[in-house]
Amino acid sequence: MKQKRHLSKNSIAALVTASIFTFALAGTTCGTFAWFMYASRASATFNGVTIGAGELEFGILSDTLLPSYDENQLVEDTSIDGKIIYWFKNHEAASDAINYIIGLNGSATNKMIPVTSGKYSPGDSFNLYNSPNMTSSSIAQKYTYVSLPLVFRYEDDIEIGKYLPDIDIYLTKASVKSVEDGSEIHRSIRIHTDSKAGLNHLINPSQNEDGSTKVGGILDLNSDGFYDEYELAGKTYEYIYGEVENEVHKDSPEATDSVVPENERTTFHAQHRAGTYAVNEEETIAKVAEYEGFYGFRNKRKSVTRTNANTNNYAYLDMTIYCEGWDLRVIDAEKGNPFSLDLEFKVVI
Repeated sequence: MKQKRHLSKNSIAALVTASIFTFALAGTTCGTFAWFMYASRASATFNGVTIGAGELEFGILSDTLLPSYDENQLVEDTSIDGKIIYWFKNHEAASDAINYIIGLNGSATNKMIPVTSGKYSPGDSFNLYNSPNMTSSSIAQKYTYVSLPLVFRYEDDIEIGKYLPDIDIYLTKASVKSVEDGSEIHRSIRIHTDSKAGLNHLINPSQNEDGSTKVGGILDLNSDGFYDEYELAGKTYEYIYGEVENEVHKDSPEATDSVVPENERTTFHAQHRAGTYAVNEEETIAKVAEYEGFYGFRNKRKSVTRTNANTNNYAYLDMTIYCEGWDLRVIDAEKGNPFSLDLEFKVVI
């Protein structure tokens, strides 16, 4: 039998662990050497996930009824009109069960393909886009990133089956680590959270402080050691990818023709080819995606969602985990380098 305890309004704050996810992702490449063709592959595992300390319950929203939910230790909940929720039995979420749900809903489970948020500031609408190219960028499909539409509820300590409103939920751990010594691919991971009630965050879990990522500039997509070019009216200009404030090229062509040594080349690190009108990088200013560092989340200064009386005392959280292709760590040398990601949620009561 579940033991209930009474907590008054003056109770000492108690921390309740909600869940821990573990991702194990290995990198490889396919196609050309463009940053957007880099693919992080292998199984995305959620091993032995523990949900709460007996009271905080955890589930995932689904767009469709799942045929084998009971075999995966899930409880189907269709009590709310228009929603399908799969709760985890015994407050434990096994990796195969989570992959079962999100995989059948179109999310990545064993491959993350770098995408970009493009220009982003707090309060902006959030979208993910495929690689920048010479024409346009399109909305990224869900199979390129991990989509976790989470649901939480917190049961009353006195009345079994009654769930409490106004409980803040915090993401207190988002530990991203590369497995291989010297690898920094983990630093390209970003997490976007949307509470569906006006509380949104774009988080860089590898940084303590707020910052930004440039989402525009010159690239060497064919890895020949020179920034990419195009011809116009008999002249050769460097191509500008992504989003910038304005496009300005230098008034005269480059005079040198040095080449970056092959072992030092990356998509982001190349040379200006002689005879090419290079981009004036002082006047061509890249737009940025602003992110929040993790310090305020770790210290429970920023919640990510809240249980709400208007939503059956449930808390909803759309979590998107993706690889930001404009991060300078997304380079060909990182292929084959795995990383891990551990997430932990807590409440304070």
